[in-house]
Amino acid sequence: MILIGVDGLSHRFLEAHVQDLPFFRTMMKKNYNAIEIREDDALSAVMWNSVFAGIPPSQVPLRNYHIGDRMVKYDEIPFRKRYLWEKRKFTVISAPVVLPTYSNINLDLVNRGLTLEKDECEENMHRIFDAAMEHKDGDLIVCFTEIDRVEHFHWNKPELLETYKLLDDLLKQLLEGYKGNFIIFSDHGFRDIPEEGGILDASTGITGDHDPVQIFMGTKRVEYTTDLYWMVLQGDLDDPRA
Repeated sequence: MILIGVDGLSHRFLEAHVQDLPFFRTMMKKNYNAIEIREDDALSAVMWNSVFAGIPPSQVPLRNYHIGDRMVKYDEIPFRKRYLWEKRKFTVISAPVVLPTYSNINLDLVNRGLTLEKDECEENMHRIFDAAMEHKDGDLIVCFTEIDRVEHFHWNKPELLETYKLLDDLLKQLLEGYKGNFIIFSDHGFRDIPEEGGILDASTGITGDHDPVQIFMGTKRVEYTTDLYWMVLQGDLDDPRA
């Protein structure tokens, strides 16, 4: 199976630009589900840990990636033994349960994957894709956090479509001819900054806000954040060719 996470994948953007994104246009006919989540939970640390550890978002104890002024380390996460790749064998590429993201293979990313520059984000997307192509024959978890990073500073700007088109093309290549089960999913979406009470701090120069909507699409329908976790462990996504 292949599980593909895309940080900040926006149902608003996909639906508005579906004619420019041929791969996503096809995928949005495959068990596409946009799920509303609580605004308090529309944070990457919360939602990625909810998906990969099978914990309801409101109960995830890690609400951000920091302890005081430093990043949380993977070995410090008390529920890390719950992660899908701790329960069964997966190749993991850039899973954002911590920052920098977690991989169980060697992965060299520009600025450890933490860059906010659009061109460097797109370079990292290529590097993540190249690594995924090498490991797609086995069970694979691969995540792209770069859409979220570009959206922070390019929301409502025409150049954002360039990055979405790149993602569209990379995912098409990754899944071309693939006969196993796959799910593409997000942690939250993106939206205009609300006039009152947004999730992010608009004073930081960002041009968009997290949208409390999570997307799933692929060969199986997912109804709730933690369903994917249990579908994997129960074998619902095992290779139909086996």
